[in-house]
Amino acid sequence: MPLPQSTASTPWPPADIAPYVKDQAAWAAWWSGDTGKLADTTQGGGTTGRRSFWSRRKIGPDSTRATAQLHATLAADIASTSADLLFGEPPDLLIPDVGLARAYERRAAGSGGEGELAAWPADSRLTTADTVAAQDRLDELADTLGLANRLLEAGEVCAATGGVYLRPLWDKAAADHPILTVVDPDRAIPDFRYGILHAVTFVEEVHREGGEVWRHLERHEPGVILHGLYVGTGVTLGRQVALTDHPATQGFMPEVALPVEVTGGKPGIMPRFVPNVLPNRKHRKYPIGRSDYAGCEPFLDALDEAWTSWMRDLRLGQARLMVPDEFLTPVGARPGQTTGAARGFDVDQELLTGLNMADLTGLTGKDAITQVQFDIRVEQHERTTVALTEHIISTAGYSPQTFGLQIEGRAESGTALRIREGKTWRTQGRKQRYWAPELSASCETLLALDRVVFGRPTPVARPVIGWQELADDPQGTAQWVNTLAAARAASIETRVRLAQPGLDDDQVAQEVARIKEEDGMGLPDPVPGLEIP
Repeated sequence: MPLPQSTASTPWPPADIAPYVKDQAAWAAWWSGDTGKLADTTQGGGTTGRRSFWSRRKIGPDSTRATAQLHATLAADIASTSADLLFGEPPDLLIPDVGLARAYERRAAGSGGEGELAAWPADSRLTTADTVAAQDRLDELADTLGLANRLLEAGEVCAATGGVYLRPLWDKAAADHPILTVVDPDRAIPDFRYGILHAVTFVEEVHREGGEVWRHLERHEPGVILHGLYVGTGVTLGRQVALTDHPATQGFMPEVALPVEVTGGKPGIMPRFVPNVLPNRKHRKYPIGRSDYAGCEPFLDALDEAWTSWMRDLRLGQARLMVPDEFLTPVGARPGQTTGAARGFDVDQELLTGLNMADLTGLTGKDAITQVQFDIRVEQHERTTVALTEHIISTAGYSPQTFGLQIEGRAESGTALRIREGKTWRTQGRKQRYWAPELSASCETLLALDRVVFGRPTPVARPVIGWQELADDPQGTAQWVNTLAAARAASIETRVRLAQPGLDDDQVAQEVARIKEEDGMGLPDPVPGLEIP
């Protein structure tokens, strides 16, 4: 499907994707903590008819000086924690020793070396030298692109909004190497076919003035990238205009042919979509993914209400004095002015002026100084906020211990803690399985772009993703290694690798030799040549 032939009444976003876009807007509001957007996206009250906390907007000026509505940052903490679990330690991008140059091979046999594949080598298998070269170039690209930070960004977007797009591209005017960009799912209209991303349209708002909105549409279809500029409103796409009508799109061509070499030797698209978690319980029609907040929205709203109530108690709990009118003195009055001036009572004044009144010690009622101080319900509010926080974390797929909850008085080994955080590790593993194939394919596309577009002799191969395990507690690791040694169930080399996973093969061999020497296992044979029958 090409770019849409829009009219003034064409709705935007498209009607079939609009319900999901609405959910994405709500998830983005919780993630960002934008109170204005929270108020906009929580209107309606839900099935119970009860208005949500954030939908209770104050109309006009607030003459009561009430405590402002507070937003707890738990939603942002969940998204950043998810990203840290996946990419806090950057994954290894490993070219297999017997890897295939997939872009060389997939259609080489059928093409007979003709057409667009004529320039590719006949032997598509990577030699040892090719493997090393591909690995070195991929590592260099990862450093140049800041891939570790880019993946952290993508991981947080994915957890918060239900998915993320990895978009490899090139722009020789901006960089002399391929680029990997991260696109939020609320800026894309996907086309899925049998659960596979077949095409996608990325949308960027380039200008807004009054009710007029200019949008740049970048559509990726198999073998081609299309660009279009549209002028509409906030809810309609509007008419298509020339790309040269706005400075933001003047450098784009309406149509860009995509070399088949960068998409595995056949027409395809470069962007890859990573769902956060599937299925999407509310929108099962599309494999778009659901946010970590899906199903938690009412409880996030209740958590903000509980925090606001707690802070309101603190404000109301401040001690106040109610004093007779005779105790008040004019504040800021002009000389000779006795009426119409503001009046106050200075509680810090040490020397009080005498008053023409009876003995103050016997005053009661309106003539007495009365202290007012309300109770602050700290314990009740704390229990409420903790219970809501634990429920939200569990619904999002994590263990409370991951967020520092339910650990009072515990000093556990890494193994015991890992058992208690089992729900978190299962969620982490689930997300890794969604990420691995898409990240691997994106890296292969980067290597292909490096060769085809920039003319470098870069071998093309698809890397394997090696996920980094979080370090265990040293005491727990030591106990496990000792147990293996006592049971004679593992060699010295195996135990060294378990205790020090960061050592390479040469360092492991040196460590094994030192251990043998210290234990007397490396002594020379006292009687060379003697054979014991």
